[in-house]
Amino acid sequence: MLQSKQAGAAAVTPKKKIGQSLLRGCVAILLLAATLPVVAQVVTATLSGSVADSTGALIPGATVSVHNLKNGFDRTVTSNSAGLFTFAAIDSGDYQLTIHFEGFESYLVKDIHLDPGDTRTLNDIHLIVGTANTTVTVEASETSLDTGERSALITEQTLKKLSTEGRDVGELLKILPGSAIAAGQNAQQGSLGASNTAYDPGNTSPGGALGQFSVNGSPTNGVSIRSDGANLADPASFSSSTQNINTESTAEVKVQQSNFGADTANGPVVIDAVGKSGGIAFHGSLYTFARTYQLNSTDAFAAPLNQRKPPDRYIYPGGTLGGPVLIPGTDFNHDRHLTFFISAEDYAQRNTYAYGSAASAIASALVPTANMRKGDLSANEISKYLPPATSGCPTITLPNGYKVCATYANVAYVPQAGAQGELVNCNGNTGNDCLSPYLDPGASAIINNILPLPNVPGGQNTGGFNYSTTNLTNNDFYQTRGRLDFAPTDRSKF
Repeated sequence: MLQSKQAGAAAVTPKKKIGQSLLRGCVAILLLAATLPVVAQVVTATLSGSVADSTGALIPGATVSVHNLKNGFDRTVTSNSAGLFTFAAIDSGDYQLTIHFEGFESYLVKDIHLDPGDTRTLNDIHLIVGTANTTVTVEASETSLDTGERSALITEQTLKKLSTEGRDVGELLKILPGSAIAAGQNAQQGSLGASNTAYDPGNTSPGGALGQFSVNGSPTNGVSIRSDGANLADPASFSSSTQNINTESTAEVKVQQSNFGADTANGPVVIDAVGKSGGIAFHGSLYTFARTYQLNSTDAFAAPLNQRKPPDRYIYPGGTLGGPVLIPGTDFNHDRHLTFFISAEDYAQRNTYAYGSAASAIASALVPTANMRKGDLSANEISKYLPPATSGCPTITLPNGYKVCATYANVAYVPQAGAQGELVNCNGNTGNDCLSPYLDPGASAIINNILPLPNVPGGQNTGGFNYSTTNLTNNDFYQTRGRLDFAPTDRSKF
């Protein structure tokens, strides 16, 4: 991690030598980073416009500046011979724009918000003859989006106000028009059966929402998710994500659905998440989100099998901190051009469904009945234990005439060396002397002390099983995120 990067003034005092050494280290690291392959990051925006006087005559040479209200970073350009100006590749966020030209009143445009990938134009900027000490202030209501892309935006305000089950921004895709959760466990392969194993945002996982949503009818593998320009798709499959996008560390999310530029890779649907960044002032938060099972409903797949809702609980403690990088007692970063933001959150999940859903977590088995534990292996007891044979399966007929599928041969026959064995009969004997000839003491101990008793009625309605349970697991994930912004000049930024 880069930590302290910029020195103070040129004059060297013993304290300022510290900042100067740190600056050298910063420059070395940044030069190294500049030699690495760079991937296009469409998380910035473009702001442009034209400057004219009250008669509509274009004004070249006007000084135009934009100021980021959060981190204090400034950019300044000069309008060209046609009175036009452009700020390319500036961060998304809130800005104000100021225009100065000799002989005219200053012009201030407030409340300019830029989303990731925006190309916006300020129209009808008209300077009034006067002194520079007078400022004309206007709201940015005339800001227009100068692009034909079709997109939707999930703002930071939306993230704060909307209720979510989990801690993944991708969950909010379900509120966007044309977006739907893909159904079925193997939705990518087209199996859309009602298995109740579709994306469950309530159970936080590293995979996130990639591959779980279809937007505007596109296939699920046609949706790509990026965080600050980095593609989160797992390169091994491209149908799952390497991480989720934590809500508290995200400033806004833009979902580009069509008609976006060639600089946006992948698609046809691209989800761009922009992380929060530091500012000229310190800011932070400590929080905890919690849920408990008393507020849960019973899953539809668990109710027919008499499975209770699990006693699950979710605790998500976390914190954020951002601001300028300062070293007490030094003049390091006095202009606050170096800012940081860090966030961390723990996902403690207890007694949650194993494998992600109630349907996947339910385990069924065929276990000995209470009478079998006592030694009753008669045909009558086996008839109560095994489901009747279904059409199409090879059958075995027990001495009492009950037919079962040959699948249960190991239950219905007494093993004999060199042969399949003989049908269990016991001649109606229900005592231990019927069991003892076939089981050693160790096997009897397993049956009576380890194997569970049946807890659901056996028979064909339960698929031939008489025992059912829900496998639960304890998940514990965490996510940390760090961001460093360095603006040595108004035209360069790292």
